[in-house]
Amino acid sequence: MEVSGRKESERFNEVLTEAIDSGLESIGRTGRALIYQVLESKYHVKQNEIPSKLEDFSKCLDYLFGAGARILQQIIVKNLYHKLELDFPKDDNRTLIAHVNSLKMGVGLFEEKENLDSG
Repeated sequence: MEVSGRKESERFNEVLTEAIDSGLESIGRTGRALIYQVLESKYHVKQNEIPSKLEDFSKCLDYLFGAGARILQQIIVKNLYHKLELDFPKDDNRTLIAHVNSLKMGVGLFEEKENLDSG
C-alpha cells in the first residue's frame, strides 16, 4: 500500500511540475527561464524540487511579480485541474498551495482513473 501511495504521490508531483511549467509558459519562454533562474539562485530550489518546496516557489513569484503573482498562480492551478481532468471550482480564490494541498488529499483519484482507463 505504501509503495502505491508513493507512486501516486510521484505521479501527482510530475503532473504538478508539468502544470507549473506550462503555466509559466504564459509569460513566454524567457520569462519562464528567468523565474527558474531566480528560484534556483535566490531560493536554492531546482525545477524538479518545486512540488516539495511550493512555499519557496510561491515566495519567488511574489518577489518577482508582487500582486501579479496571484494571476500566474491561478493560471497554474487551472492547468493543474485540467491535467487532472477535474473541473476547476468557479470563484475559487484559494492560493496555489491551498489547491495543491486539497488535491493531494484526493490523490487516490489517479489509481481510480488508471483502473478505469485499463478496464
